[in-house]
This record gives sequence, C-alpha cells and structure tokens, in this order.
Amino acid sequence: MSEKREFPIISVIVNCYNGQEYLEESIASLLRQSYKNIEVIFWDNASTDRSVDIVKSFNDSRIRIYENKTNVTLGEARNLAIKHIKGLYLCFLDVDDFWDESKIESQYKNMLTTKSIVSYSNGFYVKKKLLTDVKFSQNSIISPMPEGKVFNHLIKQNFINWQSVMFDVNKMGDDLYFSSEYSFSEDYEILLRASLRGEFSYIDKPITYYRIHDNSITQTKYNLRVKETIQIYNQFKQYQDSSNKKYFKYLALNIDYQKIQMDLNRRKYLNVFYRAVKIIMAKPGIILTFLKRKKI
Repeated sequence: MSEKREFPIISVIVNCYNGQEYLEESIASLLRQSYKNIEVIFWDNASTDRSVDIVKSFNDSRIRIYENKTNVTLGEARNLAIKHIKGLYLCFLDVDDFWDESKIESQYKNMLTTKSIVSYSNGFYVKKKLLTDVKFSQNSIISPMPEGKVFNHLIKQNFINWQSVMFDVNKMGDDLYFSSEYSFSEDYEILLRASLRGEFSYIDKPITYYRIHDNSITQTKYNLRVKETIQIYNQFKQYQDSSNKKYFKYLALNIDYQKIQMDLNRRKYLNVFYRAVKIIMAKPGIILTFLKRKKI
C-alpha cells in the first residue's frame, strides 16, 4: 500500500463482464471525481464485447486495465483485482452504476473524521436510463440508517448498497478479501465481517446511483440466495447472545420470506400460505414494516 500523505491514493475496482452498455457512463463518473488522486483497477473477466476498448478510449493514466483470460466468479475476480491496489482506501463500482462527482471526496473526509472502517452513503435507484426519486434509505426497514457498531442491524437486514461503500484498507486487513464460499451473498458476508472489526459511518446525501434491471431472478438464483442466507446465519450465529437475539430472529424470518418468493416463482401457493402464517405469527408487525418500504 502507498505511504500515507495528505491526499492518499484511493483505489476503485471496476469488475466487468460484457458491460459495454453503461460502461462509458460509469468510467466517466470516476474520472470526474473532485478527489483526483485515484487509481482505477479495471478487471475484465473475459468479456466478449467492446468493454475493454471502451475503457482504453479514455486514455487516462489513472486507469490500469487487467484482462482475465478465463471467466471466474465475481468474488474471485474481485480478489484478483485487490492484489493490485495501492490505495489506503478502496471502493467498488459495477459497470452499470455511477457516482456523484463528490462521492470519493465526501467519504474520504467522512472517514478521516469518524475513523470508521467503512463509510456508506445514501443514493438513488436508476431504472434503465430513468433516474427515480427513490433513495436507498427509503428501501430499508431500518430507520434511521445506522452508524457505529452496526453488526446487529446488518444481521437484521443488509441495508447497505454495495456501490456506496468505502473501506479503510489497513483496518480491514485480511478481511478485505471475499470468501470463496459465496457467489450470491459475497458482499453481505464481507460487510458483516467488517462490522465485527470496526465502526461504520454514514453519509445521508445521495452520492451513488444504482441501476436496477427488469431481469427476473431465475429459480437457480432463488435457490442460491436461500442457501447462502442460511449459510450466513450459520456462520455468524456464534455472535448471537441475549442482547441481539431478536436481530437473528429477523434473519431467520428473512430466510422464510425468501422461501416464499421462491415458492411463488414455483407456483406452490400452499407453501406460500403456510410460510406467510408462520412469519406473521412469529412477528405480527413485520408486514407493516415491509409495507413501509418505498417501491422502486
């Protein structure tokens, strides 16, 4: 890592697989950042489209391009990219998302002040090319957005949008790397590990733009999401005690909620009914909690 100075290098990893549609907008948002001392690690995961050519066209010395010869999982691709960073702080940006020009500077100042291990922010959802008025915070069942020790809140719900995160590299240590045990919930798992190492800080200003797509979740992905949420529960249940038991109960109910979505996709409506009754009996107010979330 680089030596600490007044304006240290801040690393941004952009992992890409056939991301040409929105890639130019994403990279442009990085190069427009008010904080100039950044490095962009562009890791191409064996794309077959024009992604690499688009990034090369920017001709900016702050971009370093790496081309993987074979396609690997996202977590593995991120780990390979992490080995090349020089920054004291690290962010990730997906190829179809983009940032406000103040994003990196705001979070760097925020982390200097709070000494946090992770800074995350509010942002807006984008539907294809249409900017919505729905903020990340409006889609969370947790309010206000937590700061400080956030492990219990994260167990209840992964309320953090990954594109908004900045890590303190030194404070993360070996926990900066993604677990090979996950391929759907790898972001959630690393945030939980980070929350056990230090405090989180939050910026309420929307400085991140996250694009959502109409692509339906396949049955395979439904199954994987349920499997890995159960895996999350089992991995972190050792930290359960009398003070946070209710948060783990929410995680268990979330597993049932995911199974409802899976059964709806399979049209197994009797299963949906039984699971819904189980959730309502365990936590009668939970339906109102979910209804408060603003639709995107």
